[in-house]
Amino acid sequence: MSELNRREFVKLGAAASAGLLIGLPGVGRTGNSDAELHPLIRIGTDGRITVYAQNPEMGQGVKTALPMMIAEELDVDWSTINVEQADWDSRLQNQFSGGSLSIRLNYNAMRQAGASARAMLLTAAANRLNRPVTALGTRSGHVVDRSGGPLFAYAELAEAASAVPVPDSPDLKGTQNFTLIGTSVADVNLQEISSGQQQYSLDLKLPNMLYAVVKRCPQGDGQPASFDATDAKAVPGVISFHMLRNTDHGGRIILPNCPNFVSGVAVLATSTWAAMQGARKLNVEWQLPDSRDDSDELMQEFEKALGLESEIVRNDGEAEFGDQEHSIDVTYRLPFLAHVPMEPMNCTAHVRGDRCEVWAPTQNPPMAAEAVAKILEIPQENVTINVMRSGGGFGRRFYADFITDTVLLSREFGQPVKTVWSREDDVRHGYFRPASVQRVRAAVSEGRVSH
Repeated sequence: MSELNRREFVKLGAAASAGLLIGLPGVGRTGNSDAELHPLIRIGTDGRITVYAQNPEMGQGVKTALPMMIAEELDVDWSTINVEQADWDSRLQNQFSGGSLSIRLNYNAMRQAGASARAMLLTAAANRLNRPVTALGTRSGHVVDRSGGPLFAYAELAEAASAVPVPDSPDLKGTQNFTLIGTSVADVNLQEISSGQQQYSLDLKLPNMLYAVVKRCPQGDGQPASFDATDAKAVPGVISFHMLRNTDHGGRIILPNCPNFVSGVAVLATSTWAAMQGARKLNVEWQLPDSRDDSDELMQEFEKALGLESEIVRNDGEAEFGDQEHSIDVTYRLPFLAHVPMEPMNCTAHVRGDRCEVWAPTQNPPMAAEAVAKILEIPQENVTINVMRSGGGFGRRFYADFITDTVLLSREFGQPVKTVWSREDDVRHGYFRPASVQRVRAAVSEGRVSH
């Protein structure tokens, strides 16, 4: 698990009315309103406490679980805080959702964020009262006298606490003192989801926005050679077209820094429906690769590989499978599988000069920012990734292929662009769960697995 020391854990100043801001390394607000950053904890002088979930939410519950860890150590009532999704920041660590790692990688870091804020509030109270910190404690968003009742609400101490040095190693609660971690807490967006009011990335609308659907080659890595848009132009709402290639006509890679970019011909329109209908009527001549992968042939190669000599990873005991009374010898075959999240793959982007703002249901904001910066050849600090709620992900949204084409289209047309994938293209061009062939042999003797 990641640990934070004094050098890594940066205390943040507060805007005049914002109060105390605590975050992971270097996260806070700057004086430049165009480069807004997102702290993990905000305590306003008006009493409002906002806790940010640093990892993307796609239904696995981290938007609730990560703030719970912070609130536990901060010692505030769960019902009194406002939880928000954090957007990408280069100084956040492990800001991705994948492999069921969000909690395991960030458990200590989240607790330390809450504990450090709590320690700073205690110090601010002790300074105001001219009393030792050991005489004070906290309870339900208040600093209290250990021998008496509450002294200050956190809001009363927020500005003073923002000037207190961040402790090197804040004291963490013992697990026996947890009041929040380990309890059953409803998802913070349960009401919105159950009432149909939850806003997903697909719901986003921006002024002057174009809608795009990219017609992609049905055969893997094919590139568009030319297209005839005569029929597509007749679709009401269709505005324009743009060819997207990651190699030139001689096969030279145009975008070496972004290999996961998917080529095709984009149809731009006033609505997704119009763009989708235009794409269906678009006639594209494809430049096909010299060879193509075949799933059946690949599975046959896997079958052959089972009989080849291979590296032994672990070998315990002396297994013999000759004359066992109860034995099995089974081969399991797993095909490629598409993730097929309920919300279609989509992204919205707006490129303005050497800056780009993206709204995407990404599982991996750092990868998204890196891909955008590379494909536009701009610094990463000029990229803003707004992390949107995902309607399912399962690993498919971990990659940036559904972001890069949108970014290029926005640059080309000088407007915000929302690209939506058809379900067919999502299945054809997804990052699939790998195929495999596995052989399992086992024997049972007298009720025990013997080999």
